[in-house]
Amino acid sequence: MNMSQFKALKNTINKFWPPLEYPLVMTDVLKTQTKDQLTRIRMHLGISGASSLNKDALIAKLEDRLPVVAPDLFSSWDMSRVKLIRKIVNGQGRLLQPLLEVQQYSYFRDRGLLFPATVDDKRALLMPTELVDVFKGINEFVHMQTIKRNTEMILLARGLLYYYGALNQEDMGRFLHSLMGSKQNDQDYIEVLSDATFYYDDISIVNGNVYKYQWVENVDDVFKEQALRPNLEFCSFTKEQLLQAGESDYVERGKPYMDMLRYFDNHYELDRDEADLLVDDCVDTIRNGKSLQDVLELLQETIELPDERMMPGFMGRLVPLMNGTKQWGLKGYSPDELASVSTVDGPAPKFIPVASPPVQGNVFSIQTARRIGRNDMCPCGSGKKYKKCCMS
Repeated sequence: MNMSQFKALKNTINKFWPPLEYPLVMTDVLKTQTKDQLTRIRMHLGISGASSLNKDALIAKLEDRLPVVAPDLFSSWDMSRVKLIRKIVNGQGRLLQPLLEVQQYSYFRDRGLLFPATVDDKRALLMPTELVDVFKGINEFVHMQTIKRNTEMILLARGLLYYYGALNQEDMGRFLHSLMGSKQNDQDYIEVLSDATFYYDDISIVNGNVYKYQWVENVDDVFKEQALRPNLEFCSFTKEQLLQAGESDYVERGKPYMDMLRYFDNHYELDRDEADLLVDDCVDTIRNGKSLQDVLELLQETIELPDERMMPGFMGRLVPLMNGTKQWGLKGYSPDELASVSTVDGPAPKFIPVASPPVQGNVFSIQTARRIGRNDMCPCGSGKKYKKCCMS
């Protein structure tokens, strides 16, 4: 990220936190929104009969309907969103120094519920006073069974995508039915997951009916690779494993992962978090089915590859990482795991270290690269690497 890009991003971030008065009055905040923003609120809340209204009339319509339809959102929410709303309501419509993801601020703003703001030179998340009164009157316990079901459903779906990369609507429904039994029907999960894709940045819907994990580069490539093994069932995971993998920022750190992490930690001027991010980047590349050469090129963006003397130790960590990482195109198996699975399709080829003479398809050439610096931390203040925050 160069200086002009950095300044542009900072400018965008500052606009995201406009100065607003607290307590927040609904009329006042709606007037600060553009017509397009007001239209998004109307559409997300399913408010009909307002498509032809001018801005002033649309504001009046939203003022009238927002307090009525806002409680209906509980039917699609999980515990995370309910707890946030409860916290802001208990704070009389204000939460100072919030720590949400960018798309989560947008989620609530695009539904007219919460607005990022600057109050007395501090960042805050504000709720219009009219909605504070509405949410204070809601008995959460009446909705608790639905909220718990939604929470489990979303975690399971995110966990499935963490391991499988992408699932069409039919396969997602089949897995959720198997895991949750009679707790949900097709329409339930379609509505709940569709809403969740606006709130969680690690899942999205593409091509109309395909659920995709955030770091999948090409859904078609994943499906094509999976289709090469029609007799291979998806790798099996327990419900507990999927619930764990569905948590935000979950990373599966097995022995190959930790061995690679310790190597970076011991041999490079990287702190623990930077080394962890670097291994995580390698894993994302491997899960996309990329080659050893691709992983090395990724590493050269951040570190200088070892010399000939140090290379065996380096490869002694990287090759097991590649062989032991579960891949989306392999239906959630790692090459090591798939090698032990007996199918008529045959096992996946294992990655091997450099050999001489070269072995086509499984080798790489080493090019000494100058160190070009570490990955920047995102200037939005999230504490995440730029690649995994505002850049995405």
